[in-house]
Amino acid sequence: MYQSISAYILEIVSAINPEGDIVKKYNPIPKIKPKRRSPSFKNKSNRSDYSQKYMQEYREEGKDYQKVPDKIKKFRKEQQKRLKEKLK
Repeated sequence: MYQSISAYILEIVSAINPEGDIVKKYNPIPKIKPKRRSPSFKNKSNRSDYSQKYMQEYREEGKDYQKVPDKIKKFRKEQQKRLKEKLK
């Protein structure tokens, strides 16, 4: 009679809906992110205080761009004192 079950189903569906063929839409395979790579460089040693000592040496050379000048620190302390007095 029918060679396969799918041919039988197609004939039943075509009798119900004579226009067009059944088209199966496939969902795309989800993209899987690659594993995170380990950095190619490592600390010179496994000491936990390595970065702290490195930054101390870096600051001693005068290269630290985040270091606040003493003049500004002094100004901010005075400013805090003035604001506290003002609020009282």
